Amino acid sequence: MKQLKRIHILILVLTFVMILSSGCTNKVADEDKNDARQLPAGGKEVVIGVSVLDLANPYYVQLLNGIRQGAATRNARLMIDDPKSDVNRQIQAVEEFIAAGVDAIIIAALDQNALEDVLKKAKDHDIKIVAQSTKVDNCDIFVSFDEWDMGYTIGQVAGRWIRDKLGGQSQVAILNYPRIAQIAKREKGIRDGISEYAPKAAIAAVASSANPEEGEAATLQILKQNPEIKVVVGINDGGALGALAAFEKMGKTADDVFIGGIDATPEAISRIKSDSLYRATVDINPFYNGILDVDFAVKLIKGQIVPDAHSENAVLVTKENVHMY
Repeated sequence: MKQLKRIHILILVLTFVMILSSGCTNKVADEDKNDARQLPAGGKEVVIGVSVLDLANPYYVQLLNGIRQGAATRNARLMIDDPKSDVNRQIQAVEEFIAAGVDAIIIAALDQNALEDVLKKAKDHDIKIVAQSTKVDNCDIFVSFDEWDMGYTIGQVAGRWIRDKLGGQSQVAILNYPRIAQIAKREKGIRDGISEYAPKAAIAAVASSANPEEGEAATLQILKQNPEIKVVVGINDGGALGALAAFEKMGKTADDVFIGGIDATPEAISRIKSDSLYRATVDINPFYNGILDVDFAVKLIKGQIVPDAHSENAVLVTKENVHMY
């Protein structure tokens, strides 16, 4: 009889737990659904909303890892959104952050103009705004590396490759991302770096790509129209890694092909180490940027003074120094 009672009690407890669990879902993911760790005790817990461009982009995966690390060392809880390159989803996420009463928002904006009103609304609710990678008007601080310097750093090594491997002349494809206006400075840096060492090189094709899938599709199309292209430079590693996949798919594996990007993602580093056509990337340390984002957010919440913008210089990664990674 006692055994039967114990079974009944166990069933009731399990049922109660299941009911509680079923009611704990959220459209914008909370820390439990995004593997954020339990935060240290001490001081008032702060809540930070995070929305990046697209977690299909390896840069933002590393950035988010850094944000999680930063939150783990401070009394901060995260609400994380992946808009998957959909600006309307990102606007909705910011609305949800506001409704949830977050203390700060870290955002890599998909469209500065489209997000202007909702970010102003957040500011009106005394929510601190940290703009990562994309500058927006309604932010307290903009955190990024210098756009032109990023492009110039990878452009220089591409230019030297054309000078040394291709006799100073080559058709070049650039993978950009005009959706974000400031990326134009990065593209200009690429062009300036190439022309410094290979002034006779011709930019034969320009296409938009933010991630490997877009980069592969764009490059396949470029190679069909311009089969002589041997140099592809991307404004990020995501698109450029897609270009690498396109070259490999088409059997273009000549020793004089150059593909390079920006971000120093783990996949890019791996492909440089493996002697693939991926020759160089630029380290803008997304993991460290993520930690910085949280640090600035917490300082703003505490009322401390921070600069309007924070940027650092990029570091080139090639076969010669990839062993450092």
